[in-house]
Amino acid sequence: MKPNKALAIAGFTAITLNTIMLKLAKILDIKAESGGLLKLTLKILPSFLPNATFIKTDWFWILFHFGTGAVMVIIYAAFFNKSALSTFFKGLLFSLFPGLLMAWLSYPH
Repeated sequence: MKPNKALAIAGFTAITLNTIMLKLAKILDIKAESGGLLKLTLKILPSFLPNATFIKTDWFWILFHFGTGAVMVIIYAAFFNKSALSTFFKGLLFSLFPGLLMAWLSYPH
């Protein structure tokens, strides 16, 4: 997969804006779901890790958020970027990915 500078910039911009909006929502007392994937990840990890103090810091939350965003950019580049669909429909289809992933991970297996 060839690196795409425009895609990387768009992904970084999107995750930065999303991170800022989630932090502002918390400050403005607006209920916005945040940390669902992290909570699910912590359930899967060995039992001592969820109790580690660094996991409860804002810095870890931000790093995890940006890491998740970077993985999403890679997935988009691998499966959606070269599609013949319009940018609108590629974005629309890709926007279903996080919701479906969270539903699958949340479903008791």
